[in-house]
This record gives sequence, structure tokens and C-alpha cells, in this order.
Amino acid sequence: MVAPSIQLSFGKRVRALREAKGYSQETFAGIANIDRGAFGKIERGEINVGLISIARIAVALEMPLPELMEAIEINPDEVRAIPRSARGPKSIGTRI
Repeated sequence: MVAPSIQLSFGKRVRALREAKGYSQETFAGIANIDRGAFGKIERGEINVGLISIARIAVALEMPLPELMEAIEINPDEVRAIPRSARGPKSIGTRI
């Protein structure tokens, strides 16, 4: 399956910001408390990034979340076409 452009766009943005700060991928992943292998996948747009990881990246970049996300391209048709199974659980509430 081809990665959605939003994942690719986010990964490119993170890589550019990390490189601008002069961090290696390994060093930055450590600062952000994200597994280095997973961080590489984030930068390559291979995985759907969770909110906690996005927040960790913003904190490691010393950047407000809106600023991190401002240049991310979103294709509404593409996002709507992502299969339900790839979007995670329907409910974010706790099951009893």
C-alpha cells in the first residue's frame, strides 16, 4: 500500500526541521523518546504517527504543535479513502 501523502508530507517536514537543528536521526529520536527505527519510518512516511509521538517531536524541536503542522499538505479525498482498518479504533473511549 502506498503511504498517504499526509504521512509523506509530515515525514519530510520533520526531517527538514531535524536537519536544520543539526541533529542526527539517532540523536533526535533519543531526545524525542521515540524508537530510532520507528522514527526513521516516521520520516519516510511509512507509518501513521500517533498524537503522543507528534507531541514528542514538537517538544524535541522546541516548537509549538501548530507551527510543526502548518506546512503539512492534506488531500481530503485521499484521507477519506483510507480504509477503516488502517485508521485505528472507532471509539477513543474506554470499553467496560
